[in-house]
Amino acid sequence: MALTLITGATGFVGRHLLWDILRHAAPDDRVLVLIRAESQAGANARLAGILSDPTGNLTSAQAARVRALRGDLTAAHLGLSPQDQALLPGLTHVLHCAASVSFTESLARSRAINVEGTARVLEAARRAKSLERFDFIGTAYVAGRRRGLVAETSADPSGAFNNAYEKSKAEAEALVQRATELPVSIFRPSIVVGDSQSGMTQSFKVLYWPLKVFSRRLVLCIPAEPDALVDIVPIDFVRDAIGHIRRTGRPDHRIFHITCGPQNVPRFDELTRIAARAFGVWRPPYVSPRSL
Repeated sequence: MALTLITGATGFVGRHLLWDILRHAAPDDRVLVLIRAESQAGANARLAGILSDPTGNLTSAQAARVRALRGDLTAAHLGLSPQDQALLPGLTHVLHCAASVSFTESLARSRAINVEGTARVLEAARRAKSLERFDFIGTAYVAGRRRGLVAETSADPSGAFNNAYEKSKAEAEALVQRATELPVSIFRPSIVVGDSQSGMTQSFKVLYWPLKVFSRRLVLCIPAEPDALVDIVPIDFVRDAIGHIRRTGRPDHRIFHITCGPQNVPRFDELTRIAARAFGVWRPPYVSPRSL
């Protein structure tokens, strides 16, 4: 029997990975989901909302295999009750998805969630007596301001970064890499968007707000370089890639880039051309950000 702890299942990527785990689970497998809430009833309600989402396409038997644990990444012992802490030695899998993804958050706040929170999840994993996997969902943007080809090698937290999110995720990934006694795998998705077939999404961040403004003809100029690369990946690709590796790969401190790759990454001009055609709007001229 597998006993999996998932953090961040209320987020966009996390809920899709939770659904994937439940759809592939054996009848006696069980899943614990760490959820921040004011009460256990609140945690249960948040989990019920995820499980009832039709996108998850879960049967009642699959949904019955998961339980909410009221907790908090920023609290000691993950904010778990003594009764829930007693479940940790039985863990066989940990999937750590939770993170602050804000680009405007202070470094101190980002570290409190992304770095210190990861340290607490690692601490919980170390209590497991028969841990088979510790999977960490990072980001391709631990590359920060590096130029050229970035390979699947360890992140450098001392490098230059564009914001506190990137830096704190690099620091968190370094913590995971140093946990050499744990069966670790690290996944680095790029910008995650909706389903490749239906377009369905539960998150309207990153590209969606600019597209909304674009569709309403409110854009007079585009402050970007038309040849700039925008690495975007659909959620079904991210889910399927991570799910396949988790079920078939060995957790031996390998890093996986869940990205378009150099041959497939679109240019900004391609995206604006597609958007203009889809929305039936005029495409404004480009203005180099360097001139602003």
